[in-house]
Amino acid sequence: MQFSRLLRLLAEEEAAQQDQERRGKRECLIEKVMAGAEQHLHQYLRKHQSR
Repeated sequence: MQFSRLLRLLAEEEAAQQDQERRGKRECLIEKVMAGAEQHLHQYLRKHQSR
């Protein structure tokens, strides 16, 4: 295998791993945002239903 081809394959593999890590972080952030929004909704409903 040519050295330049090997370097290109390694770079592609590294880029794929970085994309996968970013996807995981985004999914985690989305889960946190949605959980926070749900919590605020429940607080709002509790506060305004008691009136």
